[in-house]
Amino acid sequence: MSIKRFIAFAVVGAVAGGVAAQNSPPAIIEEVAFVGDPAPGIPEFVFSYLTLASIDGEGNVIFMAWLDGPDVHPGNDTAIFYGQPGNLQKLIWSSEQAPEMAPGVVISDLIWAGEHLSEAGWVSFAAFISGPGIEPGFNDRVLYVGPPDDLQKVMQAGDQAIGCEPGAYYGSEWFGGMLSDNNTLMAGSVLGGTSGFDQAIWIGTRDNLELVYRDEMPVPYFPSGVHFHWGDDFIHNDAGQIAFRGEIDGPGITIHNEMGRWQGGPGTIAAIIRQGDPVPCIGEGVTFEMAPHSSTSNTNDVGDAAECGLLQGEGITEDNNRASFLATGGELYLLDREGDPVPEAGEGVCIEYINKPKINNKGEILCLVKYRGEGVTEDNNHGIHYGPPGNIRLVLRAADPAPTFPPEIILGQVAGISGDRAMNDVGDFVGPSQIQGPGVTDENKVVLWMRHHIIKRCIPLLRSGDIIDSRAVWAEDEGTFGQSYSEETTGSDGKYQSFNDLGMLAMCIDFTDGTHGVYRISPPIFGDADQDQDTDFADWVVMAECHTGPEAEVDPDCEVFDLDADGDVDLVDQSMFQQLFTR
Repeated sequence: MSIKRFIAFAVVGAVAGGVAAQNSPPAIIEEVAFVGDPAPGIPEFVFSYLTLASIDGEGNVIFMAWLDGPDVHPGNDTAIFYGQPGNLQKLIWSSEQAPEMAPGVVISDLIWAGEHLSEAGWVSFAAFISGPGIEPGFNDRVLYVGPPDDLQKVMQAGDQAIGCEPGAYYGSEWFGGMLSDNNTLMAGSVLGGTSGFDQAIWIGTRDNLELVYRDEMPVPYFPSGVHFHWGDDFIHNDAGQIAFRGEIDGPGITIHNEMGRWQGGPGTIAAIIRQGDPVPCIGEGVTFEMAPHSSTSNTNDVGDAAECGLLQGEGITEDNNRASFLATGGELYLLDREGDPVPEAGEGVCIEYINKPKINNKGEILCLVKYRGEGVTEDNNHGIHYGPPGNIRLVLRAADPAPTFPPEIILGQVAGISGDRAMNDVGDFVGPSQIQGPGVTDENKVVLWMRHHIIKRCIPLLRSGDIIDSRAVWAEDEGTFGQSYSEETTGSDGKYQSFNDLGMLAMCIDFTDGTHGVYRISPPIFGDADQDQDTDFADWVVMAECHTGPEAEVDPDCEVFDLDADGDVDLVDQSMFQQLFTR
């Protein structure tokens, strides 16, 4: 059997500006919807503007769009669409009869619907309604939840609020819901019929919600009279727990111990990390001065969380007063601390700053680290660290060679990879950065990276300047890409998810001609020697002829099987191939 008969490429990549990515086949980019195209299910209407999209575990995509067409007006210019590339369908359209409402009550607006797909394929959105018996600002919001073909009304503004005193009702302000991977629902509203700003959160199934949080409710496990004053950035998981940043007040509570990160279910909310509490694993007399430092919550399906805290007390200085922790099983464990050495970054290099650690469903943590020490400059002082507790390692560093590109192409600052990260449950993450070097211009300097959980390295998914259907991709900086999908999610925290467990990303891509579209980007198919869009037995037969053993030079025709990009085809590559094997 001829190797060359089956191997049509060895070094592939999306070419932009004459600099190609190497050792990585191209990502698979499929159009879902494009501005100006006909809107499915709405005759004579076209897409005029497309919003961020969510994706489920099978690659179905959901998004809201503004429409243009005959007699378009503010009451019929928005709709939500759902489906796969090539099979997109209208889910709901403003001006249509509202499901499970009296005749004549219609969907009036979907702009703030918060359309969301769970990994399991359920939909949630909160629509504005109008018509007979509907009073604006009182009962004009409805939360729908369920499979696309079985949407049910779960809450309506103006209805009696579950678990609250008579007369307290769901307000139309901050009204909506989100689904976890297994369709656990978290719903929220600012209550009406009460005094002041009164925020409430419910958790459960669409048929059985329980009140889990409310402003001024008693704090579990605290003395009588201690209440939650406010909370923000609420998320939730499959276990029916919420997590949030919150402030408490009452007897014994001061400005030195009022703030914390909290997590739990109905009646079981407890502090993960709180101002004034002792810090484990560091020493007597050390407490949290500020906890948490940001408003970004994170959790996974078993309730683990990764947190940062600012420390105070004996032996604490400005050079060691910040640390990251793993919260699991009711305990807090030290992960990293300012001043800790970073051997991978060079001798004498240590941590100056740790920012926003996040944990996924595998218990792997991603964070941005700033360095100080020998050889550290403004160009190389940040790195992305990733891995399980005890083995969180440097995976990308500013000014290092850009993965899969020629060695003279280097990474710019990598903070965007952390700030605009999206993670999934299997260990992949995506995030953007800039690159620098020969052939790199303002038109092609932004790259969207994916860290692949099997080949365990970062690969480019998309680059500014790439050509898609004769149009050039546009990005002013890494923020352009980062704002084009739902970021700051770990994949198991109930947040809007654009990145599923198959490694598919739903993304709104801008082009240099001013147009844009919603696309589904699937990761490259590695080890696909015969280019039939899978990694199967036919490819395995060819790989057997390419085996070199460790540190032996690989034949150029066999580079498709050098999965770890170390210049050979050995048992490590075979192990990766087996994990990629599709049938």
